Amino acid sequence: MAKDKETVVSSPNFPIAYTVINVEPWTFLDARNNPVNGYKVTYTYGEGYTDWVDVPEKVYNAATVKRMIEERITKHAEVFTLGS
Repeated sequence: MAKDKETVVSSPNFPIAYTVINVEPWTFLDARNNPVNGYKVTYTYGEGYTDWVDVPEKVYNAATVKRMIEERITKHAEVFTLGS
């Protein structure tokens, strides 16, 4: 059974707004190709970009999801900035 969806909003000091649009149970592979039970958290940000983060069940909570999303958006922003 999936966790209840929580609205995760950007931190006041995080410049890019995002919205979590889906949370679903998900088994993914870690760096050693071992299966990890967790959640696929899908979100939208910026001008309609959609992405997701894989969150292990052991650390799934709003603070961890928020941190992982903001880190991912920051990495994407750096890549797009370097390409300009």
